[in-house]
Amino acid sequence: MGNVQVQYNGLLLSYETEAAASFLVVQWDGKVTDYQLRMLERNSIKHIIPPEIVRKEDVASFYYNITSKISLSFYLKRQKLNREDFLRLLLHISSSVIDSSGYLLNPKSFIFNSDYIYINPETLEPALVYIPATIDQKGCMMLQSFVSELLMMHIQAEGFDKGNFVQRILSVVKSDTFNIKAFAGLMNELMYLPEQSCGQTQRETGEAKKEETCNNNYIKVKKEEIKKEKVNKENRTNKAKSNAKSSADGGTGAGTKSYLVTILVIALQFAMGSIVYMSRDFLDKVGENKTVTYTAVLMIVLAVDLLIFKRIYDAKLLKVKRIEPKPDTGMHGKKPVAYVNEANIVRSGHDIASLVAGKGGRGAKIGSEAAVSGGEDEGMSELNVDNTLWRGAMDDVNRGMGENIVAAVANEDGSVSGRVSFKTELLGKDAKGPLTLKSTGKHGSDEDIVLDKDDFVIGRLAGHVDHVINNNAVGKLHAQFICKNGVCFVKDLNSMNGTFINNTRIDSNKEFELGDNDRLRLANCEFILVHG
Repeated sequence: MGNVQVQYNGLLLSYETEAAASFLVVQWDGKVTDYQLRMLERNSIKHIIPPEIVRKEDVASFYYNITSKISLSFYLKRQKLNREDFLRLLLHISSSVIDSSGYLLNPKSFIFNSDYIYINPETLEPALVYIPATIDQKGCMMLQSFVSELLMMHIQAEGFDKGNFVQRILSVVKSDTFNIKAFAGLMNELMYLPEQSCGQTQRETGEAKKEETCNNNYIKVKKEEIKKEKVNKENRTNKAKSNAKSSADGGTGAGTKSYLVTILVIALQFAMGSIVYMSRDFLDKVGENKTVTYTAVLMIVLAVDLLIFKRIYDAKLLKVKRIEPKPDTGMHGKKPVAYVNEANIVRSGHDIASLVAGKGGRGAKIGSEAAVSGGEDEGMSELNVDNTLWRGAMDDVNRGMGENIVAAVANEDGSVSGRVSFKTELLGKDAKGPLTLKSTGKHGSDEDIVLDKDDFVIGRLAGHVDHVINNNAVGKLHAQFICKNGVCFVKDLNSMNGTFINNTRIDSNKEFELGDNDRLRLANCEFILVHG
């Protein structure tokens, strides 16, 4: 894919990649403000990317090094900022604009667009693009629009509905007398000062007395809340201790009681047996048939035992555990080990969590991890299957809701011989398996990667990527894989060590098509793209 250029307020923006760096290139055919360019070249201004200039005829090209950074818009497509990160980002941006005035820079020359504001994905530190020229935009108005859009994207996020947080930011941003210093002050206040419980701040109202009263009231209320929470915590702790003690005492008492009852029952049997034994001379003389006599005595003893056991059971001194019969699965003497949904089987055949299909198409997670590959047992542990769950699974199949339910089947000796699927397969269907990056093991990785999403990111920064490669040569967010209409594209995300297709390094921020058996290298990790 060729070099993609974008027009923005009279600027022509594109990307270029060199040996170990990725650049945003901004072309400008107007006059360059030389003193601003020198300020940027000679001073390290926090959160501003210093440009390098290349002049050709009447066109100036500014090169901004964005290696190991990603655009804010890309980050926000995958996850939202929390309240603290949101405020910190805006505080950094507004502070940079304020500080830039000390270097004779113009707020109108910043690009306040989430596509061209870059961040470190690990620390969320921003990096701003400044054009050392008088470009056609309205400076602070652009910043106001950027803040409003960013706020609207996060208005439903957790923590943004507390107090009057959103209203206070919007009231400043939408003001006709917007002031960047006042905005930075508000960001600082919202981030580092406790939220006020009444009124407005002194800066907003100019009423020092009202502010002091509000703060005092807030402190007083806060102290009362802390004291109340402390009391509640102590009450909860004491109650938990009391419950634990009662439970322990009750458990011990029940166990002791059951033990004593058992001993008493055994002793009673011995006593009754002893009485019968000592009365044998008398019993021999009763009646003409000794068999009938002893049979009658035995029936009397059994009746007494039953009466005693019934009294004990009614008093709940002993509990009888019911044993449910195992379900007849109809699998010719074989029993199901686990029911799983085919969609949950990892395509490599490893590390699936056993799922038992329940009623209404729902599944209950039980047991340990298991593996099913080609019908062979690779660590499957036997699980007892409840009648209800089995009937629920069959109900789902009968209703057409359980097409993907499969059963791993075990022989009598416990070995797994295969799996039974209730899904009807279509003959003659030429379906390709999932895309997989098959590791060659030559460079830094021997782990295959299954691209199981249409938008899949690989890197070493856990929590921000879909697959983590623990290799410091790989970028935090190294590459993005995009599947469109059965075609896979790869895009390098400004990585330092680059992404290579068949040993050719690709430019960053551009999508390149991948074909079957293409050799792909992420830094020093090499893979081959295959289906299945």
